[in-house]
Amino acid sequence: MVNLRAAKAGGKIMGKPAYASVKDIPSNVDLAVITIPGKFVESVIHDCAEKGIKNAVIISAGFNETPEMESRAASLKAAAEKHDIRLVGPNGLGLINTAVGLNASFASTPANPGAVALLSQSGGVLISMLGGGQEKNYGFSTMASLGNKMDMQESDFLEMLQKDENTKVISIYTEGIKDGKEFLESAKEASESVPVLVLKGGRSASGARAASSHTGSLAGQSVVFDAAMKQAGVIQVEDEEHMADLAMAFAEQPLPQGRNLTIVTNGGGPGIIAT
Repeated sequence: MVNLRAAKAGGKIMGKPAYASVKDIPSNVDLAVITIPGKFVESVIHDCAEKGIKNAVIISAGFNETPEMESRAASLKAAAEKHDIRLVGPNGLGLINTAVGLNASFASTPANPGAVALLSQSGGVLISMLGGGQEKNYGFSTMASLGNKMDMQESDFLEMLQKDENTKVISIYTEGIKDGKEFLESAKEASESVPVLVLKGGRSASGARAASSHTGSLAGQSVVFDAAMKQAGVIQVEDEEHMADLAMAFAEQPLPQGRNLTIVTNGGGPGIIAT
């Protein structure tokens, strides 16, 4: 990350070199993490293109949250497409991959290494799941805060994660699917090899309005969404705790093969519910 004041004053931040522009960095850069005010992000994307950077995580907000910001978002998307730069975000928490030690996020809670991948349109849900991992002692392989999903979608990550040897279960929080056909194809293919869990926000009328103001998402009719998820082999969950419990179970236990499950209970009612 670039701190212009520190760069101009002494060129170091906590002992690390700082630069006034990404173009001044002498070595190659694999990933840009952008946290400046939204109105300046597009100019940095052009600088990244000059530097040859092809991947960026945009944590900055200020895109699509209001109608006035839509033109800014459209211009930024066009700039990224022109330069062939892939974007995660904007308006997200960042990106984490514990297998390679990558923490390109501003999450204060560290992620335990593990086998659960989490794709979340909400940074708050990601933070909550991080805390749950610490509390219940389960870990994550990849965590991606997708935010407004200007470029990278759930389907892009599903194609990658189903081939990831460190991932045994994929969990998703979404407020709206933009690429419906691609998502269903990717989810169906992924669910054949790893469990895919989905928590859908914005199911009620008031929830849909909240989702629209949060990340600019339009929530589809619940009955259509439910049918599509069932067709794709996706397991829908009710809330974050439900998702965490199922993710932990799938990550730590082998998938049942056939009729090999026994329920032991001390009461008829709980046994019926479990069955």
